[in-house]
Amino acid sequence: MALPTSCRPIANRYSQILKVLPFQQRVRHYVRKCAGAVLSLQARIPEGEWIFFPFYHWVLDDERRQFDRQLKYLSRLGQCISLDDAVDAMKNPAGIGGRYFCITFDDGFKNNITNALPILLDNRCPATFYVPTDYIGLSFDRDREAIQQFYDLSQSYVLPFEFLDWDECRKLHAAGMTIGSHTCGHFPLLSLNDEQLEHEMRDSKLIIEREIKSPCLHFCCPWGTPGITMDAQVHPGVAQRIGYRSFAISVYGYNRAGDDPMLIHRRSMLAYDGVSILRFALWQCR
Repeated sequence: MALPTSCRPIANRYSQILKVLPFQQRVRHYVRKCAGAVLSLQARIPEGEWIFFPFYHWVLDDERRQFDRQLKYLSRLGQCISLDDAVDAMKNPAGIGGRYFCITFDDGFKNNITNALPILLDNRCPATFYVPTDYIGLSFDRDREAIQQFYDLSQSYVLPFEFLDWDECRKLHAAGMTIGSHTCGHFPLLSLNDEQLEHEMRDSKLIIEREIKSPCLHFCCPWGTPGITMDAQVHPGVAQRIGYRSFAISVYGYNRAGDDPMLIHRRSMLAYDGVSILRFALWQCR
């Protein structure tokens, strides 16, 4: 059982998270960052045509500078494009035509608009925000019990985050960003029966379309690990039948012309890691 949200301060800085990580996790974090920085010195960005999808969950107050540096680094390597353009490029029989980056955010946290959006706009970088609709608009002041379910499911969070509300989702959309579905309740898809799966995919789509007054065409699977939290042979087909153009998972790899947009590969990133780990990730996904 996750520590109750009422016992934990809301995360605003990544330094808060580091302080409360268990000792072994904290050591692994520093070892990973140091090893990645060293290995990145020899990393070579793959040639050819591809789209790389880095995905984030948050940009905290002390990560803004690093996130800005990451976006500037990506812009020097290629072009940041929207998810709609990425899907079109993957389907283009003439090929992708270059190196592109498509930024996505999972889980619908408030710092996505307060911290990430201004930096995305400054760098002219579109992004997609996948939101779990059951939690959008919930407040720690009045909805702690409902919010607790999210953290009981997502055991990896050591501190809680505030969620976006629908006005903020509309502001993201008005700023040129894409709002995608991350289901209603953020359950692993393999834990659902057919009726529940239909509800999680279809109703979240309808709710987003009602709230932002625009089609919701992109779906992201919570956790997104084939064979563990989702079925790559079944779930993308259900999403396509419901009306989604893409289905994002959490598997390393570049996306190239002819690859299926109903199985988009992405690489998890932390803004706190800075450019060196991002460069290593680009090499690692080759």
